[in-house]
Amino acid sequence: MRIHSRTPLFRTHHALAVAPKNAKQSQLGPSKLIEDIVTAEIPKDFPRRTLLASLSGAAPKLSVRLMDDGTYSNVANDQEHQEAYEKAEDLAQHLKVYALRKEMENPDWSREFNLERVKKGVEAKMRAGAWDLEPAELEWVMRRLVALLA
Repeated sequence: MRIHSRTPLFRTHHALAVAPKNAKQSQLGPSKLIEDIVTAEIPKDFPRRTLLASLSGAAPKLSVRLMDDGTYSNVANDQEHQEAYEKAEDLAQHLKVYALRKEMENPDWSREFNLERVKKGVEAKMRAGAWDLEPAELEWVMRRLVALLA
């Protein structure tokens, strides 16, 4: 089958490409980017990542990087810190649902036993490299999970 530029398929495809520019705004106002939606402040107790590096050679070395303000630092910048917090908060919210489901499925399990199982599972994912989570962040996630379950 041969498709010509005059076929409805072509015009429909072209119209779809143009439609977002001509689309009406929703009653809720203009759409927002993810960055605009996240308004939560990072809690003071959320750990800031320290950059880890392996530098070869005989001379002592210090692993740092130049920050936006012109200083050198070995900790995550504000954007990386925000991303780490958002991931940790998201994980805590998912673990809350998981823990509540496990409590319903296994009513004979204590909450402490269930939380310990959750922590061991997350640690296994961390060791396998499946989840990018620092040990201090895991401790924060577990504290947050306890608070969410309270």
